[in-house]
Amino acid sequence: MGALRDVRTQGTTLSGGFIDLELRFGELTAPDLLVWVEVKHGAGLHGEQLQTYAHDIATELAAEKRLILLAPRASMPAAAAGFTQIEWQAVARQLQRWLRAEPRDPVEDWLVGQFISFLKEEGLADEETLSAAHAFAFAARPTADRAIGRVIELADRYIAANWGPRKDFAKRGNKPAYGPGWYCNHEVVPEGEQAPTTWRATHFEWTFRGDASNPDARDAYAFCAGATFQKKDNPSTVVANQPWLAAQREHGFERVQDWYWRLWRFLYPEELLVEKSLDEQGKRLGHWVVDSFQLLASTPPPN
Repeated sequence: MGALRDVRTQGTTLSGGFIDLELRFGELTAPDLLVWVEVKHGAGLHGEQLQTYAHDIATELAAEKRLILLAPRASMPAAAAGFTQIEWQAVARQLQRWLRAEPRDPVEDWLVGQFISFLKEEGLADEETLSAAHAFAFAARPTADRAIGRVIELADRYIAANWGPRKDFAKRGNKPAYGPGWYCNHEVVPEGEQAPTTWRATHFEWTFRGDASNPDARDAYAFCAGATFQKKDNPSTVVANQPWLAAQREHGFERVQDWYWRLWRFLYPEELLVEKSLDEQGKRLGHWVVDSFQLLASTPPPN
């Protein structure tokens, strides 16, 4: 097999798709080996994406062809015909071994170390060992779950009283599943008001989940609140609304993708510790969620 001759990103395929990474070994026009890598993090596979790439690479001139799906362990599909599946966590482990193998150039060490740190922050790398901190965290997990669940329950009551009733929400049986994984949807205007049509298929939502979608993620749980756009035709895709989207950043909102596109801001549990009781912490959280909804409702998308 020839040497690596070309690396391309976002190359166009026969069907008009965009492959994230392409590697060509040997000749450029008819390589000995052609590798396509589909990279996933924060967004899942859609439609017939993998099948389309498998069809398109078959039309390429190359002696050997490889399709690779690089994705987090948690979102790796059960099967991807024709694809070699590689977890981000495996990439992190290999880089850690590479760093330990022998002395390297300091610049290389620093760059690889920074990338490993990034993977850890994004939840894409396994810890190297179960530490004392992890053990203590799990020892406190049952009481922590009960405390955070009570705070969420109190906030839920505050939001219902100061914004409006829930729509869809996390359930356990027929009861609200307060705790990690909680989500709750609301109308985009307070109860009794008429929603502007420019919101399209949008609902307001608040949740408690991992912060992987946060541009400043800490690999931690966070409260998220704001707008969730349920369809492709939504305010965030309208070109004329880009100044409106940019203005929302002044209030701490970020346009993020977490299955759906969302306009969310983030609050971490430690920010509730200024209050001295669960009641006050629940009220503070509820007020923050209602404030998030009010900020967006007061400036609906213009188009």
